[in-house]
Amino acid sequence: MKRTLSQEVFRNSFYNFLTTVTGRIGALIFTIILARLLLPSDFGIYSLAITIALLFLTIIDTGANSAVLKYSSNTSQNKKKISILYFKYILKLKIIFSFILSLIIIVFAYPISFYFFNKPDLLTPLILSAIYIIFLSIESLFSSLFFIFNDVKILFSKELASQILRVLFILLVPILFIKKFYVSGVILSLMISVFIVLILVFSITKRRYKLLFGSSKGKLKEIEKKDVTKFIFYISLGGISAMFLSYIDIIMLGAFISDPSYVGYYKAATLLVFSLAGLLTFSNVLLPKFAQLDEKRITQSINRILRYTLMLGIPSTFGIIFLSKYVIRAIYGYEYLTAVYPLTILSFLIPVVIISGILYAFLSAKGKPEIYIKSSTIAFLLNVILNFIFIKYLIKFSFSWAITGAAIATLISYSLYVGILAFYVKKLFNVKLHYSIVAKSLIASIAMVLVLVFINSLVKDMNLVMGIVEVLLGMLTYFLMMFLIKGLNKEDIKLFDPRNLI
Repeated sequence: MKRTLSQEVFRNSFYNFLTTVTGRIGALIFTIILARLLLPSDFGIYSLAITIALLFLTIIDTGANSAVLKYSSNTSQNKKKISILYFKYILKLKIIFSFILSLIIIVFAYPISFYFFNKPDLLTPLILSAIYIIFLSIESLFSSLFFIFNDVKILFSKELASQILRVLFILLVPILFIKKFYVSGVILSLMISVFIVLILVFSITKRRYKLLFGSSKGKLKEIEKKDVTKFIFYISLGGISAMFLSYIDIIMLGAFISDPSYVGYYKAATLLVFSLAGLLTFSNVLLPKFAQLDEKRITQSINRILRYTLMLGIPSTFGIIFLSKYVIRAIYGYEYLTAVYPLTILSFLIPVVIISGILYAFLSAKGKPEIYIKSSTIAFLLNVILNFIFIKYLIKFSFSWAITGAAIATLISYSLYVGILAFYVKKLFNVKLHYSIVAKSLIASIAMVLVLVFINSLVKDMNLVMGIVEVLLGMLTYFLMMFLIKGLNKEDIKLFDPRNLI
């Protein structure tokens, strides 16, 4: 059965959702076991080593993986040769960069451990982490191929296997290592698990996508190599600037607020919002599709995808705002109720992040990563200024007001970032985004909130069971109202046909 673009995106998005959920649940189980296995000091050493290594990994991962999705996405017979050449060239670049960055970490591991952090125990874990990112980097590149060939279903199986292996190997650490070497043992267990996954992924890709591993005569023109390198460079820079955009508020709160608990409250709120937005953002699925679209279908396709994602993102914002206290209490406990203040503001970021993911995928597919760089850099600078102003002023009243001010600064900065992206998309590609779905989603979301208010007026003691029932009734109300006001039609419902997932 041949699927439409919307059906393919829905199917791939469904498995992308399962993959993301599996990764998050697996990471949670892994972290719980790890925290119980290691003492707090050892857990800190582990976190430092892995964080440093993964920051280096971000530099090469973002650009190279996006480049494969863009330059090797055309697997038709007449374009097969050029796709092979591009894939091999990008793979070569990524392996070289991985080894270089790993070597840099190893060379500077001693001064970082002994002088910068003043933690000698960090040395061995940091060196092991440097080797770990080589396997992780290569594995992620091969995994990107599953998006190109619409085999996102395999990614789910791979992620499930990866999480199971990580948990199994970490359980062996207390058996195979003495307590003094638990941190190194944990990182070694991660290396072994990702190496096994790499072998599995390589075997699958080589068996299923033989055209990428066959011999290919010919040589890319110099200008084409420069285009690939330039693309990787800009996307990587964009990843770095976006990373600073995401973390500068945390850094500044840590600098201005003496009580670290409030940084924790803010982090708890941002983690909830960006995790939910991430579940509704499918950049890796969309990028190869956008690369193959002709000019006539671009506007229609972008707006249709925008419609479906905002249809979920807008009610999510209203739901979190209304249920913020219960959400924080259920996930983090009563101690984190102060996080309700920034969470209420940051909830408006959900549709903003969704739109940014779509525009990012489109601009990357069209070879315009420099726009992403400019936008994120401007937003980052604005975020620094606004955070300084809001935190510095509001901290006079209370720390709670200070973290709320940081949330406002982040919301304004991200909104500007999306606005700049939308401006360039319209200017360069004549793609106008239609936000008509927003009005209908707002009406349905208000109806949903009214139902939630009515339920809360009847329930005196909110528990987990009642909370789940309330959420389900809210969702039912939203989609029923969307159907009544024709924000949702029969064609949309067909997308949820289980046959589209096979």
